[in-house]
Amino acid sequence: MSAPYPRNPNNAAKTAIGRSGMRADHNGNPKPAAGRKRAATPAATGPDPQPQRPDHSGLGLDLGHIAGGKTPISALPNLGPASEADFARAGVHSAEELRAMGADAAYARLLAAGTRPHFIGYYVLHMALQGRPWNDCKGDEKAVLRAQFDALKAAHQGSDAKGRSDLEAALQFFGVVERRR
Repeated sequence: MSAPYPRNPNNAAKTAIGRSGMRADHNGNPKPAAGRKRAATPAATGPDPQPQRPDHSGLGLDLGHIAGGKTPISALPNLGPASEADFARAGVHSAEELRAMGADAAYARLLAAGTRPHFIGYYVLHMALQGRPWNDCKGDEKAVLRAQFDALKAAHQGSDAKGRSDLEAALQFFGVVERRR
């Protein structure tokens, strides 16, 4: 093994690695060589001290035992903190509320709260409520969801909100930006 600084006697302890895989630190005390794994300790190989909690979600997830019996939306697969914040702005604060509403009603609330329509977000919500990975949506199922999304989006854009922010509406009123069709 070639040492990075073989002529410097102060670096001798840093470069001397024996067959044991140990090297000395700056005080001459032995310590494992860099890049070598330490042997597993008995505590690390023992059984998990945390008992498994039962699944009450019906989705194969452990969503129970959260303060107040409310499961955070981010505990659902595919939905993270950003989705949870969007749903909170729309008035949906738990996974139980989201499940009770259903994907279409929940997404309609997101749109009414100012979230821009996005098909992937719509089908990810459907997959989350079914406990499936987001990329499991394919083929005919995706085509059906696309048609439902388009209908939901059209219904929302035909409402008073028209799917735009107040700033965008004002800019369109004054002719600063082109109107959406």
